[in-house]
Parts: sequence; C-alpha cells; structure tokens
Amino acid sequence: MAAAASYNGFYFSISKLRVTLPISTESYIILRNEPIVNLRPPDDGGGYKYAIESPPDTDYLKVDPNTGDLWITSQMCTMSNVTEFVIVAVNTSGEGSPYAHGVVPVARLTLTIDPVKVAEDTLDRFCDHHPERACFWDTAQYRVAENEPSGRMIGTVGPSFYRRLCPQHRPRYELLAGSKSTGSSSEYLMLESNNGTLQTKVSFDHDTHAPGPTVQAAVRCTLQQVLTADAAVSDAAAQTVDRTITVNVLDRNDNLPRLEVSNGTDDLNHANDRDDMPSYQVYIDDPHVNQVRSVKGNIKA
Repeated sequence: MAAAASYNGFYFSISKLRVTLPISTESYIILRNEPIVNLRPPDDGGGYKYAIESPPDTDYLKVDPNTGDLWITSQMCTMSNVTEFVIVAVNTSGEGSPYAHGVVPVARLTLTIDPVKVAEDTLDRFCDHHPERACFWDTAQYRVAENEPSGRMIGTVGPSFYRRLCPQHRPRYELLAGSKSTGSSSEYLMLESNNGTLQTKVSFDHDTHAPGPTVQAAVRCTLQQVLTADAAVSDAAAQTVDRTITVNVLDRNDNLPRLEVSNGTDDLNHANDRDDMPSYQVYIDDPHVNQVRSVKGNIKA
C-alpha cells in the first residue's frame, strides 16, 4: 500500500516507487482480479479523487478515481520498456474531476515499472531466483509529517502483490537493532511482521533528536519456503534479505515565538523610568502556534 495522510493538506507517505514486474500471461491472470497498489489513505474522508497524469494515453494501468486502487490491464503483457507512471490526487471540494482542465493536483506519486519477460510456466523459477523482489520495493521514498499522532501508517516496505505471484515464499519482517550513531529504529517505528506495514510508534519532531529530520530503519525480510498444501513452512530453506529504509520527517514551522531584548525602543516619555529594565519584542510569525500558549513566564502568544 502507498499510504497518504493529511498534513496541512495532503501528501503521499510513499512515493518514487520502483518495482520489477514479471511479464507473462500467467502473471497477468494472477494479478488481474486484485489491485497491485492502493493509494487511498484510511483517513482521507473521501474528499479526494485519483487519476493517472502521465503517460496520458497509457493502456497498461488504470486507477479507480474514488478508491485509489491501481489495476493492471491485459495490455501489460505487451509492455517491454521501463515506464514511469505519475498518479495524482485532487481535492474534490469545489474542484471537480481530476481530469478537468486547469485542476491543480494536491499531490503526485510516481510508480516506475521495470518489466521482465518471463517464459510461460516459469514464474516459480523467477521467484526462487529473485527473493528480494518479493521482500522490498526496488526503490521507494518514505516520509511522514512531524507532530502527527502515533500509529500513523506510512505504508508497506514491499509490493504485497508478490505474495500472489510467489505463493511458495512467505515473507516475515523484523526491525533490526540500530548502530550507536543511528540509535534503535524500534523507538520510533513499528513493523507488522506478516505484511511489512510500517507505522510510527511516537509523534515525530523534525527539529529535535526525537527523531530529527530522518529515521533509518534496518529491516530484515525472511522468506520461508511453503512446502505443503496445508501451508507448512521450512526454516531450513529460508532466505534472508536485509535493507536499510530511510523515513524523512516533513518539517512543520511550529517553533514557538522568539524573544529578543530591545534597546531604546520604548516610548521616549518612559525612557527614564525603564533605563534599567529590559524590554522584549515577541515575533509571532508562525500561524501554527496556538493562541494563549505560554511562551515564557507571564508572556503569552
């Protein structure tokens, strides 16, 4: 899932996705009945619509404008070149259709598909030789806004549709211990072990060390081999793939007003009375600072 969230508007918490897609009639039949990616966040309130902006005449993908579900079409079987798709979200309150002329999208997401031709009936072999494809996106950019409540879903660390393409491999995810310099990502992030969904564990602050502008997470994916029809797995045949994921923390200009000592700015009639008393100027240049919030002592913003 490529989740999106509300932060002074709207943003995609995963973008610049790239994925390798095995191309064959077999893979199309497996994937055609379910979306390969869902773009709609759980909390968008239904106020956004989705569209493929580029390529404008693509026949390879289609998007449900209401749900954000991204589907492949039968034309995907003819895809031979690496293709970047740009998907946009549009605020529908007063702006209408995402296809209307002059409508400005509120967010864009790119998905690059790298097609690999696979001979029919050899999909299992492709899965065995490329375990990293089932574990992680080839590349992805993750981000989350500071000051959002804990439990914010960022998205999945890998393409979930590979579980349908490669059912003989069952991925399991875990966060690894960080280094002394980076600290432990488990202080800030949670990772669902079965589907690889990444969530925030605390509210982030871009301007401090909690966690700062970026969080690096070392993630291990263990692909267990499914051996029997009853889904029994073998740890002996398991493969592991490690990846370091960087989550960027979006900055919000939320610092408190600053106080500056002023010299000689008092009214001249009171200058003699205040020669020994410092005066202050309070700069409230941030619309996100709450009213009547204590700045220091008895001074309030």
